[in-house]
Amino acid sequence: MLSSYLAHRFVPAPHTMLKNVSKLRPGEVLVIHGDGRRQRWRYWQPTIRQPESMDQMAYWADRLHGLLVDVVRTHLASDVPLGIFLSGGLDSSIVAAIAAGTLKNPLEAWSATFPAKYPGYDEFGWAQKVASHYAIPLHRVEVDLSITPDRVRELAYILDEPMADPTVLPLDGVARAAAEQETVMLSGEGADEIFAGYAGYGEVQSLARLRQIPAFLRAQWIKRQWPGSNAFKRAMEPMAERYRGVGYTFSPEEQAQLLRPEWRVADRPGAVAEYWASHLALPDLQAMQGFDVQWFLPDDVLLKTDRIGMHYNLEIRVPFCDHEVVELALSMPLALRRFGRQDKRVLREVAKRVLPSEIVNRPKQGFPTPLTDLLAGPLHDIAWDTLASPTARSHEWFEGARVRQLLTDMGPGHGTTSRQIYALLMLELWSEEMGSRALSRRHVPYVSSSSDVPS
Repeated sequence: MLSSYLAHRFVPAPHTMLKNVSKLRPGEVLVIHGDGRRQRWRYWQPTIRQPESMDQMAYWADRLHGLLVDVVRTHLASDVPLGIFLSGGLDSSIVAAIAAGTLKNPLEAWSATFPAKYPGYDEFGWAQKVASHYAIPLHRVEVDLSITPDRVRELAYILDEPMADPTVLPLDGVARAAAEQETVMLSGEGADEIFAGYAGYGEVQSLARLRQIPAFLRAQWIKRQWPGSNAFKRAMEPMAERYRGVGYTFSPEEQAQLLRPEWRVADRPGAVAEYWASHLALPDLQAMQGFDVQWFLPDDVLLKTDRIGMHYNLEIRVPFCDHEVVELALSMPLALRRFGRQDKRVLREVAKRVLPSEIVNRPKQGFPTPLTDLLAGPLHDIAWDTLASPTARSHEWFEGARVRQLLTDMGPGHGTTSRQIYALLMLELWSEEMGSRALSRRHVPYVSSSSDVPS
């Protein structure tokens, strides 16, 4: 599973990094009978199929608006203190707006921010606009002081499996602060996956246009390595071979440089390979979303949300992940989800009904984390000391010279390298923490290179 982790920054279920251990997928049940028989099935999973053809925006916006109102109201049911994580982005702002129109007393909101020394990573002004518009009490949480080497090491244990999404760092800080007053929190997670909000989805149309150029011209362009030749290469690759999700971290070529020969295997384990083999006929955008909804969302986005919430005794509710919302979103015509740079088009139409126009039209920023700056600053020494240590467990898996080269390149101007270093760091810390807290060091190595999963 090393290759799969390096590709995705998480291990896709039902696979794990431990030998002879698998995990249940969302909506899956395992029954173990007294005689040892096992039955395993999924009672629900997202329907990834050809989208509907009826493309009237008003029709879909009406359906979605009504459903979101019902779902958010359901998620507001609570007899304990309830709040919301509010970034000022489209997704959490829609949830906040609907909640504000439902509750007699507005729920309180919490927003994670970074100080001015990390320019471009403070969204608090946008959160303030939303909170002010709906008279929502807003708490500002500057999270940089909570991002320390000791805390990162502890997070590797809290997450329970290697997962290298850097947004866990600000989430940890704001969840800790919110837990001092709240017991239940609402979150806008899930909307990017089901409504096609990620920037990577935007290249579907551009690559399709490149494929219309005559093959001999494309070949010459790539051969001469003219500007844009990498885009031509991506356009020529089948989606089933090219796409590795939003968390894509190490390419197959980069893995070949990093991994020792005995650990070099295909980075698509059984369940993922089966998905791509059975969805070849889908439109590219639908296939990409299908992968992210079935793996990136539950094994990355919701995993970190769930584990951090449990750590602070917070129940974090995610209205956009309600199964009815997911099914509706994945049945919408593709052009109403995204067209080029126009992302989440139907959701934005709903947003126009409940939010100020400046929030609806603001640029997407995601959950910003200044990872490159953090690795050049407070996390610099732990990265070097951990990965370059003579006793690092990862020496068995990785070529030391390549790891040192990545560490040397770490810093401003090397955003891709920073994501890769963070992935290696979280894997090493997880391995060390599991070894010291749960497993005897005599049992190492316990990382599996096989894609086999016990039935």
